[in-house]
Amino acid sequence: MVEAEPLALGDEALQRHLHGCSAVVSCLGHNISLKGIFGPPRDLVTQATQRLCRAIQALRPALPVRLIVMGSVSVNQPQRLDTARSPLDRALLALIRGLLPPAQDNQRAADFLCRSIGPDDPFVQWVALRPDTLVEGEVTPYTLHEGIVGSLFKPARTNMANVAHFMGELVANPSVWQAWQGRLPVIVNGGAGSA
Repeated sequence: MVEAEPLALGDEALQRHLHGCSAVVSCLGHNISLKGIFGPPRDLVTQATQRLCRAIQALRPALPVRLIVMGSVSVNQPQRLDTARSPLDRALLALIRGLLPPAQDNQRAADFLCRSIGPDDPFVQWVALRPDTLVEGEVTPYTLHEGIVGSLFKPARTNMANVAHFMGELVANPSVWQAWQGRLPVIVNGGAGSA
């Protein structure tokens, strides 16, 4: 076990910790406090995602490393693939991203994965998971969706345990990884869809 601030690790130390890893799971986020939301680093998730990808690429592993990054449903897919968002939701999300650094940070991290790493990087494969409103609770049936299922005014709920379970499935189950690699799945509790 290594306890360290992810942005404080030098490049060589980060590569040393990643050497031999087949998967990396990043659950970094901002604390829900005034300092956590508005204080530095405002781009924690983006910087960490970029540094992890660069370190993996520098190692040039024989098989691609699976990178799983947790964001939120505030993250838009590229090319407006989240068609369920209403014009009002899109406008409010743009305002939220402009006012709240964590929302912008999660979006920039996902944009980096989509645009800079893309689907064909020989060393890094990725999934950017988008849970809706996180709540405490046990593992329960959950569903995965290509796009948004709730709205800002009627959000869905996602147990943190369900997020952890699905991340474990992405790491351990090749068919689950194959189904979602290079995508931004939305995970919510219960309902219809693929569990």
